[in-house]
Parts: sequence; C-alpha cells; structure tokens
Amino acid sequence: LKKHWPLPAALAVLYAVLGVSLAASLAQNDGHFVYALDDPYIHMAVAKNLAEHGVYGVTPHGFSYSTSSIVWPWLLWLTHLICGPNTIGPLAWNVGFATAAVSLIYALLKKQGVPPRLNFAFLLIISFGTPLPAIIFTGLEHTLHVLLAVAFLFVAAKFLAQGSVASETSPRGLRALYFALPVLLTMTRYESALMIAVVCLLWVIRGRIRHAVVLGALAALPIILSGLISLAHGWHFLPNSVLLKGRMPPGSSLEQVYRSLHATAATLYRQPHLPAMLAAAILLLVVLHRTDRRRWTVDKNMLWILLLIAALHVQFAKTGWFFRYEAYLMACGLFAVLTVAYEQLARAGRPVFSWRPHVLRVAMLLVVVASAIRGVQSTASIPLASSNIYQQHFQMARFVARYYAGRGVAANDVGAINYYVDIHNLDLWGLCSLEVADARLAQQYGPEIIDRLAEANRIDVAMVYDHWFERYYGGLPPTWQKVAEWEIADNLVCGGRCVSFYAVKADQRRRLAENLAEFSADLPGGVIQRGPFSAEEQPVARVAVLPNSPK
Repeated sequence: LKKHWPLPAALAVLYAVLGVSLAASLAQNDGHFVYALDDPYIHMAVAKNLAEHGVYGVTPHGFSYSTSSIVWPWLLWLTHLICGPNTIGPLAWNVGFATAAVSLIYALLKKQGVPPRLNFAFLLIISFGTPLPAIIFTGLEHTLHVLLAVAFLFVAAKFLAQGSVASETSPRGLRALYFALPVLLTMTRYESALMIAVVCLLWVIRGRIRHAVVLGALAALPIILSGLISLAHGWHFLPNSVLLKGRMPPGSSLEQVYRSLHATAATLYRQPHLPAMLAAAILLLVVLHRTDRRRWTVDKNMLWILLLIAALHVQFAKTGWFFRYEAYLMACGLFAVLTVAYEQLARAGRPVFSWRPHVLRVAMLLVVVASAIRGVQSTASIPLASSNIYQQHFQMARFVARYYAGRGVAANDVGAINYYVDIHNLDLWGLCSLEVADARLAQQYGPEIIDRLAEANRIDVAMVYDHWFERYYGGLPPTWQKVAEWEIADNLVCGGRCVSFYAVKADQRRRLAENLAEFSADLPGGVIQRGPFSAEEQPVARVAVLPNSPK
C-alpha cells in the first residue's frame, strides 16, 4: 500500500462519492434503489426473460433485438442465474469495471514514470471527468467500454509505433490482448467500430494492410454473428436502438452538408468539454511536431487516434444523455492528454523564454478545468436523475403491475415496465417493436399506423409523452381518449415532465380513470396527477395531496 498508495486512495475517493450518491438517492426514493436512466431496465428485462423463459427479448412473448450492447444482457443474465432476480447486478458489474479501469490507468501512468502525487491527481481527474460515478449509476455498459477503450488506445498506439504486431520485442500476452480487444469492444458498444476503423486507417497509412484487414475482421465478427441471429428471427441486422438513435449525416446537396456541419457545431457547443479536450490534443500535437520529427510515436499515435475518433463520433453517434455516450472518448482523451503533457514537460527543461512548457500547461489546464466542471455537474445530478426515474418510470411499472399485468400496454419508454411486469407491450418509439421501427425508418409513421398497430396488439392503455408524437409524427390517433397525466418537477433525464395516460379503446376509459384515481393515493410526493379529462373540457389540475407532500 505504501508503494502503490495512489490507487487505493483514488478508489477510496470514488467509492466514497458512490456511497454518498447512493445514500442520497435512497433517501429521495423512499428507500428504493433506482438507476439514473430507464435504459438499463431494457437490458435487465432481456436478461430476466432469457434466464426465466429462454427468450432473448424485452418481453417473454418473443425475440427482440433492442439493446445497445451485445455482451451486457448476457452479463446480467449470469448474475440473474447466480443470484436470482435482482436490480443490483448492473451496479455491481459497473463498480467492478470502474475499479478495473482506474487500476489500469494507474498502472499505465506509473509505467510512464508519473510520480505518485501526480498519478493520484490524474486518476481523480480522469475518474470524475469521464465521469465514472455518473455512468456507474446508469446501470449500462459504459464502464466496461471505458476500460476496454483505454486499453486498446494504448496498445494500438504502441504497436503502430513499432510498425508491426509481430515484433519480437512485444510480449505474447500484449499481442493476444491486442487481438482480443477489438472483439470485446464491439461486443460492448457498437460505437467501438469507429475506434477500430481509425486504427485500421492508420495501419493502411503505415503500409500494413494485412494488419488492418485482420483487425477489422475481428471487430466485425461479433456484429456479424449477432446480426445473422437477428435476421434469422426476422429482425434487422443491427439493433433497433442503433438504427433509430444513430446519426447518418446526409451529403447529397450543399444544403444538407451545411445542416450536418451545423449539427456538429451545435453538438460541440452543447458539450464544451469535448472541444476543450480536442483543443488540448491539437496543442500537444503542435508541440510534438516541433520537437520530435519521428512520424510514428506512441504519443503522436494516441493523439491522432483520439482526434479521428472524435471527428467520427460527433458525426455518426450521439453525445450527452446523462454524460454517457462520449464517456469512453473523455476517458481516452484525458488519459492521452495528461500523459503526453507530463512527458513533454518532464523533457522541456525550465528556460524562462521557452514557449513549449507554457503550451503544455495550457493544454493540461484546459482538460483539468473541463473535467472539474463535468465532474461536479455529473455527480450532483445522480440523485436527481434517480429520483426522476423513480417518480415516473418506477411508478408507471407499479401502476401497470397492479392493474394491467398480462394485458396490452403501449409506451415509448419501456424499460422499467417490462422488467417489473410481464405484459404484451407495444413500444411506440420502436426500440422493442419491429413494426414501429420499420415505419419510422420508412418515414411512414403516424397516427393511422399507431392506431392499426395498437389494434393488432390488443392494446388497452397507452402511457406516452405527447410532445414526442406531436413534434415528429402528427400526434396520436384521434380515437384515443386522454384520461390523465403525471407531472414531475426538475426533470433531468426523463423524456418529458408529463407522461399522459390514454384509453386506447373507448370501453377502457372508465376503468383507466378509476384505476388512476385509486393509484393517486400511492404516488410519491412531487408527482402531480391531472385528470380525469373528458373530450369536451380542457384539462383541469387535480393535485393528489399526500401526507408527506407540501399542501
């Protein structure tokens, strides 16, 4: 411990923050542990149905290719088999992978000669700039992605500098790791294909085409196998979540190119930590170009990989949504920038007139400030995000479990309701319902198709965000009768502050109104129920006053 104190010290800080965040979340959620997003419950539902019914799907009634990760549902399936039904599995896996990621970064920093106190500081900057606490509470695969991405960044940069993977100076274990990481990366997140593509491109530039082909084939293997299984079940080659959430910038006209560039600029504006990190990487590349004429060094390779991945990510993938989509990019960027800047400062000497140390310090300052802001914002957001999901999605699951178990329910956020209850679910956003996804991809989705699908799936009740459909698809079917809505305050992660309840069939309206009126007494404080509504009158607020809520 005395020799390696930065690692346990950094982990102690991380665990302490996790403990405080967990205690705050439990206090706000009436003692219930709830994740900061609804998405992990989709993976948990797949794992539950796989373990209990042998069905790889969000519901036990059929196959669905809906998750953003190939491997994550299987890890949750394993914990379900070993421990039985539980909600702690994603949290446990995330804490374990976060611990492994911090340990790996510590070992790499130590290998680069970073002194203990600075190593400790770097570990905190990377942990909270990524940010690990927030993505742990998402219950998703992002901590595993961070671990694998940082490992691959360093290993790929090292082999690119050597010019070959078959170098006799490289340990066999490192070479085996290099070939295993592409498979593990694409099994973890589909965005990993961007990282693999960048490294393949650099191998081609390096003149090693065979290396690029082997690397690309290994990365494509799990995607191809999963895609073929999906096609055999009548679904698409890629998961609906990837097809519907991905960004494919159009380029058939100058106007479309302009719109694409404008969207990219807007993305960078909304995520200032990304341009700060990229600016620091560019500054470091300028310094390296002026001081080291070698084209292929580990430092240069890491920075070029980082910049090229970032360029592809902002074009083809999303950022934000509770700090998670670009988490792997931030971890890789912070590690690369801090490592390279320290090495160059250690070599720069101390002449007063030299410009190089000042540029290096500016680069480090950029990422430190960006990481500090991101770390504070993300950590402070954990209890609120968890409370949002508890007040809305968790209560929706309780409502469905009490009154509509085994019935037909439509929704556009389907994680918690399918994990906690076995229902016949129509996902109106298309992640878990193939017909909806097909209609959206064909740009034919609208009230008429929604009504037809609801009829075909025998849907009794729908729980939706009205503005999603009004903004993009012309609203909901006019025959649906809105009965009530729940509103939460201080919404951070839910699709909207208000979720509306509709009777899909006219004969279900009275029953839905009675169920909502009865359930309103069990809603937590902070949730406002408005309704019941009629077709002839405007909505009138009717607030359920609970013993523990302000009057």
